[in-house]
Amino acid sequence: MCECDEGYSGDGFSYCVIEDDECEIYPGICGENAECIDRLIDYDCECHDGFAANADDVGCSDIDECARDHPCADGTVCVNTVGGFSCEIAPPCEQTCEAGYKCSDGECVDINECAEGIDECRDFETCRNVRGKHICDFNADLCEGLDLPFADWKGVS
Repeated sequence: MCECDEGYSGDGFSYCVIEDDECEIYPGICGENAECIDRLIDYDCECHDGFAANADDVGCSDIDECARDHPCADGTVCVNTVGGFSCEIAPPCEQTCEAGYKCSDGECVDINECAEGIDECRDFETCRNVRGKHICDFNADLCEGLDLPFADWKGVS
């Protein structure tokens, strides 16, 4: 029966590898944002939550959760932190927003009535958002099958 020498492990026949724990021998080998996992041959680095492996596979960097979709509720802003994020109450707008605008993250921004489904366009009109309002454009393709007099869409009585 074949056996590996002391300090080695394996089947003793086809391979024997040194039992060194690289994680113990080289503390910090994975950097401060990762954990070293000793393997039979070599080691792996696993990034902590909120961190991702760098492109060169050396160390881990903070993930900016706020740059992606984040779970913060309406009326709050996402603030990236090391290894995570927090949701903070959005600052109020310094001025009152004009009609067609709403306060978002302390600034007045255009309300897209079309995307929010709050436009007043009729079945044969296509909504088009513009700054501070929306426009209902006549769309002949949408009129097929509707029994509407020509004057209805032209606004003529």
